[in-house]
Amino acid sequence: MLEKIVLPLALIVLMLGLGMTLKRGDFLRVARRKRVVAAALLSIFLVMPAVAWGIGGLFDLAAPLSMGLILLAACPGGMLSNMMTHSARGDVVLSVTLTVASTLIYGLAAPLAVTLFISHPGDKMESTVLAMLRMVAEVLGVVVVPMLAGMALRSRNPLLCAAVEAPLRWAAAALVVAVFIRLGYLQIASFEAAGLRMVGAVVSLNLIGWVMAGAIGVGFRLSRSEFIAISMEHSIRQEGTGVFVAVSIVGNPHIAVPLIINSAVGFLLSVVMNGTTALLAGRRLGGPLV
Repeated sequence: MLEKIVLPLALIVLMLGLGMTLKRGDFLRVARRKRVVAAALLSIFLVMPAVAWGIGGLFDLAAPLSMGLILLAACPGGMLSNMMTHSARGDVVLSVTLTVASTLIYGLAAPLAVTLFISHPGDKMESTVLAMLRMVAEVLGVVVVPMLAGMALRSRNPLLCAAVEAPLRWAAAALVVAVFIRLGYLQIASFEAAGLRMVGAVVSLNLIGWVMAGAIGVGFRLSRSEFIAISMEHSIRQEGTGVFVAVSIVGNPHIAVPLIINSAVGFLLSVVMNGTTALLAGRRLGGPLV
């Protein structure tokens, strides 16, 4: 399948571009804001996947679609979430911190989730562990290693990175969109079978993610700008990473359906939800959420 070649290459270029925008200091910010970052990451990687599993059962989704919803729930944010955080006058530093941390964790979390979901009681433990390790290696190779390579390149030649980062990012994004369109066309039957149930499940996941971001904001008494950053990370996801896991690693395009739907629905919902947040929290940048 063409997407098994094009999508990994596009993701490698995207993550290389992301790395070109990062500095070593971006990782150090986690230590300075560890409580807020830890709360957001626990929500993304523990609470939201559990919520996705429950939503899959509530909407009576087939097993592959439920798996896709779980992968979607844990998908890291990407450069788009950072850009939208900046546009909404949110805390860009916090947004980048969460994007970097969640990208690193996803390399381990996604293969673990897939292994647990598709393994059967009769499977040998050795084969299950080997399958998970193989998936971890593949995800790290496509997602994490290029990001670190981009950071290393920036430290050596920042002017070159500044010149090529944007064209690389847009070219890779165009390839990802093309793959999504092709997969969507090939999975028309899955879209028709799931219908409004699948859309309802994706919308529900996004709304609950927004509520979770609000709970973190209120619980930690975050400023409006900090809350916007966390809210964006709960709603703007890098679906291409999840689609890569579904198509190139697991080899089941049906799993990609919720991620493809969210690439459009999630963006629109994020604009509405975060616009509402800005109105509720007031216009003053840095003003308290509560």
